[in-house]
Amino acid sequence: MKKALLILIIVLLSGCIDQRILDEVRLTTAVGYDPGENDQIKVTAVSPFFQADKSTINETFTVLTPLSKDAKHKFSMSNSKPFVSGKIEAIIINEELADNGVLTIVDGMIRDPSIGSRAYIATTKDEVSKLLQGQYSSQDNGMFISDTLDHNIISGSLPRTNLHLFFNDYYAKGKDPFIPDLSQDKNSIKISGVALLKEDQIVGHVNQDQLFTFKTLVQKKTENDTFLVDINDEDQALLFKISSHTDYDIQNLNNNPEVKVKVKMNLTIREYSESELNEKKIIEIETAAEEKFKEQATNLIQQFQELNVDPIGIGQMASAKSRQWNKEQWYDQYPDINFQIETNFKITETGVAE
Repeated sequence: MKKALLILIIVLLSGCIDQRILDEVRLTTAVGYDPGENDQIKVTAVSPFFQADKSTINETFTVLTPLSKDAKHKFSMSNSKPFVSGKIEAIIINEELADNGVLTIVDGMIRDPSIGSRAYIATTKDEVSKLLQGQYSSQDNGMFISDTLDHNIISGSLPRTNLHLFFNDYYAKGKDPFIPDLSQDKNSIKISGVALLKEDQIVGHVNQDQLFTFKTLVQKKTENDTFLVDINDEDQALLFKISSHTDYDIQNLNNNPEVKVKVKMNLTIREYSESELNEKKIIEIETAAEEKFKEQATNLIQQFQELNVDPIGIGQMASAKSRQWNKEQWYDQYPDINFQIETNFKITETGVAE
């Protein structure tokens, strides 16, 4: 009995302490960076205010600073409560800043032990301060952005990405990072594609309608995504990816390398514009899906080669096969590498009445 009472007292006291701490600080759930006046950086922080009815008001705070690392100090100096960064869910960088390099902005984030490595980093062409000031749901904006990205990674076209993976790709031999592109869309925030980076500078983009193929190329295994296919001038089919598996076979590594890309995919038909669906039509849909995927994959890989960026990590795979692999030599060869794409798409379920 005494033991149970002691445990109850400890729980109650710890609850009081947590609440007191929350009342005495400002939790930052998202932080954004825009170009400011006189070569300064405009930093915006989101700190949710939780009301008695459990709704959330997004309070935003903005400072100008020459150094991104100094923003936290400036926020606290101009407020009655200190800002804490342990709950940051999203880091959003305006593309104008990101074009000049994101490392100086996010380097301090990875060195801050209070910021989780699973926080998301993204870019936008919009003004970040205005994007973070919007009210999009009953959630605070940091959690809303995080949930949007998380949902599209698990059940959509966005490849796995976060602060930790960004730095992994940045420091990897033979692989270049990418980060999500966001845009403000009336009363919501949408994913408009991904930004491709060389070192830490944005050099290109993958559009939203290419993300299905991009994710399949950069992740060995994927699932839970949709693909709209034109069968002819009139018919369309909406396909759902049950699973995919992508393999890369690098040949002639030391002399005129060639890469075979082998993609296997199991699909189901979610919706079909015509009522009749037979075995012949299913084969026709499979063929159309393979042709569209091959075309998009070829265009994406050509774009990567023209930009000399390697978000797939072909160079990383090559370095694992040869001790003589040389980064500079590889990137000299990379734009001229011949890629051959082989596909094997199977519709295993129709999902519609036949």
